[in-house]
Amino acid sequence: MARTPRADARIPATLALLRSGLLAAALIATGLPRTAGAQDGPPAPAGADSLALLAQATESGTASPSVQIRPARTFTPDGAQLLEPGTGFTLRRVVNPRYRSFTLPGALGAARLGKLIGTEYARAQVTRRESGPAFNSTDWEVLAGRDNGANHGVELSASGYSSPAYDDLRTLRLSARQGPLEWSLGDVVSQSIGTLPWIQRLRGGMVAHALPHGSDWRVLGGVVPTLSHLASPSAGLGGVMIDNLPFEKNSLSLGLIGFGRRASPGGAARGFGPDTLAGAGGAALYAARISSGYGNVSSTLMAQVHNLDGSPALAGLQALEWTLDRPTVVASIRDQIGTSNARQPGTDRLIAAPRHEGRVNAQLRLASGRAEAHLAGLTSSGSDPGLAAETAQIGASGVLGASGWYTGLDFSWNRRAPTFDDERRISAQTGRVSERGNVVLMRVERNTDDSGRDQLQLTGEGSMSPLPGLRASLEPRLDWQARMFDRALCSARLGWPLVFPSIRMSASVTVSSARARGFQGELSEASVGLSFSPRPRDRASFEARRYEESGTRSFETTGSYDLQANRYSNPAGPPSTRGTGTLVVTVARADSASGVPDALVSLDGKEFRFTDGEGVARFTATPPGSHVVSVVESSLPAYQRVVGAATAFVTIERGRTPEPVRFEIARPVRKVRF
Repeated sequence: MARTPRADARIPATLALLRSGLLAAALIATGLPRTAGAQDGPPAPAGADSLALLAQATESGTASPSVQIRPARTFTPDGAQLLEPGTGFTLRRVVNPRYRSFTLPGALGAARLGKLIGTEYARAQVTRRESGPAFNSTDWEVLAGRDNGANHGVELSASGYSSPAYDDLRTLRLSARQGPLEWSLGDVVSQSIGTLPWIQRLRGGMVAHALPHGSDWRVLGGVVPTLSHLASPSAGLGGVMIDNLPFEKNSLSLGLIGFGRRASPGGAARGFGPDTLAGAGGAALYAARISSGYGNVSSTLMAQVHNLDGSPALAGLQALEWTLDRPTVVASIRDQIGTSNARQPGTDRLIAAPRHEGRVNAQLRLASGRAEAHLAGLTSSGSDPGLAAETAQIGASGVLGASGWYTGLDFSWNRRAPTFDDERRISAQTGRVSERGNVVLMRVERNTDDSGRDQLQLTGEGSMSPLPGLRASLEPRLDWQARMFDRALCSARLGWPLVFPSIRMSASVTVSSARARGFQGELSEASVGLSFSPRPRDRASFEARRYEESGTRSFETTGSYDLQANRYSNPAGPPSTRGTGTLVVTVARADSASGVPDALVSLDGKEFRFTDGEGVARFTATPPGSHVVSVVESSLPAYQRVVGAATAFVTIERGRTPEPVRFEIARPVRKVRF
């Protein structure tokens, strides 16, 4: 009973406090300020002394009176929000230390990583081949590096070949970029001056320093390894060059080089030609580049003196090139002449240069890029019969209206050593790629020559994705020889995700039937592959392949792992990416890994490039997406064919350097069993 009066006494105070809260909420709803800790409540009757509210707000430090003589200020201080001009108050928000906003883990990680300043990458690949009962070989490749931007980075790479006959370290290179300075040890990348191939293959060292206005100087030296294993000695080479010196709006390049070789061991050089004498020599190079509104003109002159032919003699090479690069047309014309004893420094055994070589390339874009026409030609002759070649190709392609179908027509003519028979090839193709990625392609090709060969080939491709992540394709092929049906092939490929989207399984089967085997069906090729991404930017793959080539059954396994990791600075900042859209395609010989020059490479059947002296073709500004890269086998040296598939699929991603594509060629070997 004693506690009742105290409880009753608290009721008026509680009601008074409640009425004060309701009154404050009503005033806030009508435009008056509220304190930082006030909460919304139900509406209450209006009516209060504004001076009293102002006094309370001033004492609490959450509001301040505005000066009524001046107009209201148009900006707000940090942490403040200006209310209605008529109220005369400014609301200041007080930070609550107990409040934590919800942030995704990925956003927290990005904030801790900071600004992207470079990448670290590595690659390893091993391929094992077993052909027949007694032959096996292994190809391997390793690469690791760090990229700290456009002018800083280091990379170490090596590749090799191993077989029961011999082991070969094909390439070994350590290179680095440190601002304007660039150096390389081991297998130096191809060097050129003007329009002439200067150094194609050098095992030694190089130092280059960039100068203002895009010029640079280079010093290099080493040996040029021979392609004839254990048959002839390697050549020595050294030189210095200064490139792209500005001269008004033009540029000049100068270079000096010395070269030499030892005599071949007794009897070891038989079968490799008469050019086996020991000797030495030197060369001076001059190149000029003139720019104008009608294109760029480049001229290169190389003067040589050497005794590789048995006695000292003078020799020379001269090249002239005109290039035009416009949005609707890209064209180049090049002509090179040389004396009969001119040599190509930086090549195997310092081989003789062509007496004459001419090239022409042109591509014309029509109908706002919906159609194009292209032209390519090559003529070469020299004292070495193996250098003689004549090639011409002309074609066009385009989109058929608004249907989404595209079509193309190509004609090529070749005359190459040693037979010098005229080879003619005509092909036509049509296809369509739907918005869902379904592909339909049909192609017909006919090859004829003066020796009586008459080949007709009909190929097709159909690819579709019936389910998300599932890709199925079918590639039939029919061959006729001398107007008689000769062979039929059909390849089926299937790819699907396994367990997780980052793990993908693929399989392919090729069934063939040939006249030589009485049209009996046989399994000519089968493969199974697995690729997965242990980390977002890593990729691992494994493939096992069984195939028959020239009557020999082979088994091949390939395993590779690509690793890439970003490097971030400590201060937080927005990430940035760096990459290139240049696709590099290499065509090399399978037995020696040397580059194959003048091989024609196609990108999506629309862009064509001839390989340079190192066997490299580059497609610049390649747009993102999936692309088809192939080698035109008719442009290869006589009796040479691509080892495996002559077509490769490449995916270009924004901000990531495309993986280089490599094709290997070899002469098919026919084995006769008794």
